[in-house]
Amino acid sequence: MHYFEYATKDTTLYERSSSMNTGLDEILEINKDVNSDGSVVYASRALIKFDLTYISKSISSGLIPSSSNFPKFYLNLYDANSRALNISQKLYGYPVSQSWNMGDGRSDSVPELQDGASWKYRDGDLNATPWAGTYVSLQGDSYASGTLTISNGDFDNQEVTIGGVDFVFVSGSTSVFNNSSTQIFVASGSTTGSSTQNLTNTINNTVSSSLHGLSISASLYGNDNTPVVGNTYASGTIYFSQNPIGGMHGGVRDEISIDGVDFVFVSGSLGLQNTDNQIFVEYESGSVSYDQGMYTASMNLRDAINNSSSLHGLPISASVGVVGEGGIPKYLILSGSTSGTSANLTITTGSGGTENAFRSVVEMFGAETAFKIQGGTDTGGTGGVAHQLILSGSAAGTSANLTAVSSSGLFVFDGDKTLALQGGTDTTTSLSGGGGTWYSGSGYEASQSFTHEPSDLRMDVTDIAWKWLHSTVSNEGFMIKRSGSFGNADTNVEEGNATKYGTFSFFGRETHTVYQPKLEVVWDDSTWATGSLSSLTSANLEDMVLYMRGLRPEYKETSKTKFRVVGRERYPEKTFSTTGYSTGYTTAKYLPSGSTYYQIKDAYTEDIIVPFGSGSVVSCDSTGNYFNLWLNGLQSERFYRVEYKVISGSGTADETVQYFDENHSFKVVR
Repeated sequence: MHYFEYATKDTTLYERSSSMNTGLDEILEINKDVNSDGSVVYASRALIKFDLTYISKSISSGLIPSSSNFPKFYLNLYDANSRALNISQKLYGYPVSQSWNMGDGRSDSVPELQDGASWKYRDGDLNATPWAGTYVSLQGDSYASGTLTISNGDFDNQEVTIGGVDFVFVSGSTSVFNNSSTQIFVASGSTTGSSTQNLTNTINNTVSSSLHGLSISASLYGNDNTPVVGNTYASGTIYFSQNPIGGMHGGVRDEISIDGVDFVFVSGSLGLQNTDNQIFVEYESGSVSYDQGMYTASMNLRDAINNSSSLHGLPISASVGVVGEGGIPKYLILSGSTSGTSANLTITTGSGGTENAFRSVVEMFGAETAFKIQGGTDTGGTGGVAHQLILSGSAAGTSANLTAVSSSGLFVFDGDKTLALQGGTDTTTSLSGGGGTWYSGSGYEASQSFTHEPSDLRMDVTDIAWKWLHSTVSNEGFMIKRSGSFGNADTNVEEGNATKYGTFSFFGRETHTVYQPKLEVVWDDSTWATGSLSSLTSANLEDMVLYMRGLRPEYKETSKTKFRVVGRERYPEKTFSTTGYSTGYTTAKYLPSGSTYYQIKDAYTEDIIVPFGSGSVVSCDSTGNYFNLWLNGLQSERFYRVEYKVISGSGTADETVQYFDENHSFKVVR
């Protein structure tokens, strides 16, 4: 479904004539005048406002559904001979932060009229209220935060409310429940910790967050302030009392196993593949001295431990040590690379090799149990069961200070119990200059790119519209502009630098054409219930006739109408029975589900009013196919034409896409 609201007021603010009002101009301009040497730059910006009363009431009543994906909002401005545009640039849309008067002036008025919004004033020269002054910047100064403690208990059917959004705990799967912008369901876990985790995930989930619109994120915290934290590092030693030996094919071999990872001594490692639990170490074979053999073995084991850390994953590092004054390295010092008891590792030796080849320096003749990496300790604590949420504002400022309510004593907020998040503050700044004021930051900016040539503007302003509908900020309309600062004081951005970008011209509210600015609301209202109807086969669809049933020549502009569309094979087969026969021409069959679309065009200008897309999917009931259309969003006293797009075999090699324009027209009258 597509619904349209038309602008209630608009104007252009011109920096070159700081107090001129142009509220009755037919054209809105976003331009930039630059003198020959680039030392003087004048910009202009457009203001446009729409009344959201009907849209807000329709969302509240359910006429316009509210979900994670719909509705979407688009600002539509129609090109009015833009000129001298640079190859590639962007226009930005922001919510205006102060009220303004449209005024009755024109850019060619003589003398110049100053009775409405201008670059300098927001209400004309009579009251002379400047755009400057003190106002609260929603980018904010500090972030709000809070802590929610969740106690052990039965969470089923209990709820915690944050910023007006109810998070309701339910048993079993949450998929059977319908989330909305004000009520989101959370699965009760088997423990307090798992329930807390589920609430954390629900708050942070991308789909849920776009639905609830709260400027928060959540993270888990323990039930005490002394979680397990490493304090000291473990260490150990391995002494080589013999030169190790090894063989891979039926022979004996020496090996050292550290926390389940075998370091196997072999005479040559060429062609042997290390794994995460078996790493090969070369020893020096042949006629070598006693000391030389142990030296080589210890050095090679050191390198095997240090160089293969990404493979074995042990939290240790190794270095060589010396026995006796003037001696050569014969043992390894093993050090935990992370502090805490997690680095305390067991060491065992393999069998079948050199007897007593490895010893602990601490116990030179001790048993195998003497091999350890030990001494790592922790600060203490248990790490806690997750039953606290840290709630953090994801946008700075007082807008992130959110109210809190709970249905049970199981949920307790710290500090002011009526606030889930608190502490967000705003920066109050005294501004000077002109050109309007606007909110900026995450969720307060929309944009559209233009490349090579002029085109209409269809800017996705969904985030801004929801800020107004959720009453996060007041609806004072859109500011459309190039990148630039308040008062156009920043020479490093498009409005303030010396580059010439050309002039965007769009039809305004006062145009005598059909191209008025409009706010478009889009959502998927399609439903599908075929009853006993049969589908059109692929063969039927290849040679199909499509027509509209019951289409009237005229409809009142306040109508909300169901239009019936019928598809049938071009030459239906006759069927016979004892009571007569049927030609098949009146037998209703349904079109492909989810891939049949309608499009509404202005019959005179050929402009597309409602495009093929997610907001124009054809529905089906037990009678046949249809779509609903709200005519109160179309301009009256004009003719419109309906076209169709039918996709069959979608996503397959046999996919077909057919378009039908059978001159199905109607007029909207007052």
